[in-house]
Amino acid sequence: MKTFLAVFFGILAAVAVILMLAGLVNLWQSREKAKQVEQHIRVLRMRVIATACITYQSTYGGYPETLAQLGPGPGGVGSFTAEHGGLIDEVLASGKVGGYTFTYSPTKRDRRRHVTGYNVSATRDRSDGPYIYNFFVDQTGVIRSTLENRPATSTDQPIID
Repeated sequence: MKTFLAVFFGILAAVAVILMLAGLVNLWQSREKAKQVEQHIRVLRMRVIATACITYQSTYGGYPETLAQLGPGPGGVGSFTAEHGGLIDEVLASGKVGGYTFTYSPTKRDRRRHVTGYNVSATRDRSDGPYIYNFFVDQTGVIRSTLENRPATSTDQPIID
């Protein structure tokens, strides 16, 4: 009887270990899926900024001077101007969202001093370990990224959707 109980509890312990490992694998897979969703959201934010810049340029004859100019006015609603285009929400216009800092920089101007080129970089505020992307987009609309601990640039790999 002792042998039977020893075998029974041995099998029971093995099953418990297998179930625990399966649970850990599922947890790991869930975390990986969550990371993928977070990365997708960051890419979408870059795409929103690039699209807002195109709309701003076609409306006001040049790209904005600052990221804040793409956002809403002080009341959030109302008439939109070159100073408050209302093309992105106030959180994204602040440049700090989702653990990232979005930095907008005009890069080119025409003779009338209108901004004709820009770039936006999104860099992680802190390192959460490996596989944290930094992003870049400019007036071409091509979003680029790097895993290196530095801002992404126009020479980094484009993101393919």
